[in-house]
Amino acid sequence: MRTVRRLLLLFFAIAAILVLRTLWHANTFKTFPPRAAGPEQLIRGMIGAEDITIDGAGLALVSSYDRRAVQASQAVKGAIYQLDLRAVPPAIRDLTAGFEQADFRPHGISLYRDPVDSTQWLFAVNHREAGDFVEVFE
Repeated sequence: MRTVRRLLLLFFAIAAILVLRTLWHANTFKTFPPRAAGPEQLIRGMIGAEDITIDGAGLALVSSYDRRAVQASQAVKGAIYQLDLRAVPPAIRDLTAGFEQADFRPHGISLYRDPVDSTQWLFAVNHREAGDFVEVFE
């Protein structure tokens, strides 16, 4: 009986040490001070902004769609917005206004710049009613 207790105690001690070690390496116990480059500003017009990527020239691309309206079975179309971070206040432009797809619901986006001819390609995960697709925009 004593041996079983000792083995159980040893097992739980090793398990606790491994859990604490994992939490330590995951920076669970570390505090990060807030660092802001400037003042915060609320930007209206993009309902349900999901993902953002910045092209390096001061333009941000934001995927957005109203998930609550979709869950309520309303027909809504999402959009990919261009946000000019150099303008004050930041200017918003809908890049997919002419994209004819009623159930366009962009999620994750990724921007690729071709090193040969500098064309930019935007890949967007689209959660349509028919399934998940990747839309490619130049």
